[in-house]
Amino acid sequence: MLNSLVAELCGVLADLYLNPSDARRIASQVGLDLRYLELGNQSINNWDAVIRQAVKRNKLNTLLAVVDSEWHDSPEFASVYAACQAAGLHSVTRTPHDRSGGDLLHFLPDRHDQELVLSEAIQHCQQARRPFVCVIFGNDEECHDKFVERLYVHSLRSHLGLDPMIPIKQIPLPFPPSTNNTNDFHHRLRFSLANPLLGRSQATVAEVNSYLVAQRVPTVLHTYLRIQTWQQREETVLRNFIKFWQGWPQLAFDQWLLICICLRCEQQTRNRLKFWQRQETRLL
Repeated sequence: MLNSLVAELCGVLADLYLNPSDARRIASQVGLDLRYLELGNQSINNWDAVIRQAVKRNKLNTLLAVVDSEWHDSPEFASVYAACQAAGLHSVTRTPHDRSGGDLLHFLPDRHDQELVLSEAIQHCQQARRPFVCVIFGNDEECHDKFVERLYVHSLRSHLGLDPMIPIKQIPLPFPPSTNNTNDFHHRLRFSLANPLLGRSQATVAEVNSYLVAQRVPTVLHTYLRIQTWQQREETVLRNFIKFWQGWPQLAFDQWLLICICLRCEQQTRNRLKFWQRQETRLL
């Protein structure tokens, strides 16, 4: 069953994405470690490697969501997407002998204090009609995508007092190539937003925001940045990312926008990040 579905999904994606490099791009958005993927010039082989790695890392649901955001109107993809969900592949779990427990880390701890702080911060930004930037960091064994899923599936509805029937739109945001030049980075980040959402890379921030307002639902943008060492360059990139959203237009009265940036760090990097976090008591 697994092999047949993987083969079917692989064939559909190879037909949709004719450029072999698209598999690498999607894998990066999903948060897969490209070091463990053997990608070449054959699209069908690339997608087979990406899909199997996504299943192994419990990220197939994220992969499907990313593709769905780009090919939502494709009947072929819709069919295989439904088949994967019906087969339960979106919730593949590790065996009991795997002690890493990566997918469980965000569910097991008592997060009452964190939820309280998050609720207060969200309400503050909502009253000020400003975007809310959430910086999440952890090592490669901690499933950031599952933590983001926890936010929009469980936490946000409670914090925002939303009707259970109101959907929350999630949009994967490709992280732009890093640069220390603030204006250049902001230009690249705007491109990363405008191109997949509007299909026009030169769309302005105001046009992108108008598109989000027109959706008339709370929106979660999520992106990933891998950090091997925490140095001045990485700090500058994160500050520039936050500054971009500080300059975002004031939100509409009934608009809500959350941006999650997930920092995938090596273990020794985390202590430096915690120190930096203590210095930045207010990001927005």
